[in-house]
Amino acid sequence: MVIYEWLLKPEKLRQMPEDERALFVLLAHVANELNVLNKLFYICSQHRKDEKWHIHAHTTQALIIARLFVGKLYEAWEALQQGYFKSMLGRKYTPLLPADAKESLSKLKKYFGKPNIVRELRNNFAFHYSLEHIKGTLNKNLNKDEPDSSEMIAYMSNSIGNTLYYFSESVIGAAILEKIDQSQPAAAFDKLIVESTDLMAWFNEFIGGIMFLFCEKYMLEDDGKITLLPINIGSIPLAESIEIPYFIELKVPVE
Repeated sequence: MVIYEWLLKPEKLRQMPEDERALFVLLAHVANELNVLNKLFYICSQHRKDEKWHIHAHTTQALIIARLFVGKLYEAWEALQQGYFKSMLGRKYTPLLPADAKESLSKLKKYFGKPNIVRELRNNFAFHYSLEHIKGTLNKNLNKDEPDSSEMIAYMSNSIGNTLYYFSESVIGAAILEKIDQSQPAAAFDKLIVESTDLMAWFNEFIGGIMFLFCEKYMLEDDGKITLLPINIGSIPLAESIEIPYFIELKVPVE
């Protein structure tokens, strides 16, 4: 695989108005965070389906990353509100966006302009803890004639870093699915996957469009191009071949 190094020159950045320069850096940061969390979520979802403890450990990792990813999707929209729309840069640059980027921005505005899953999960599960949702889900299960205890499991270790309280993820996971779609909780996770995947694509398309405009306006060399240095990084692994283990040993033990 070949990647390309682009060295940003300070004099090019200095000539950008402060609001545009800050937005340029912020949107690059947003893209980095969303891409890393998206890849981690995908990789953590790929694991062998054998022993129950193994499934529980990797499901826990995947769901924790998924909550962070969803929360950051909402924060990315908030960043656009502050740095793009409220700064008036939206009026300046939206008409200039490539067609695909303009369409993606329109879809983002439509999605976040009404009640949505991402906002609910961000507020109740990603960056805040909701005792009320936990109480409701626990009571619903425990008050059944035959409560389901198959997922109420903990895996204990001599180190807290390798201890897994899976029962808590079972409860939180059920609460999330009910929040997404109370009538069809079994289909709720698929719905979350579809919506987060769409949002990821729209953010990337829009950010790519804005970065293109900023580069075209401020970053070009005298020949009308940007200088890219190719770097061959060799072969890269398939995402499906990577597994991030939950249980690990460190040279310095995790206490």
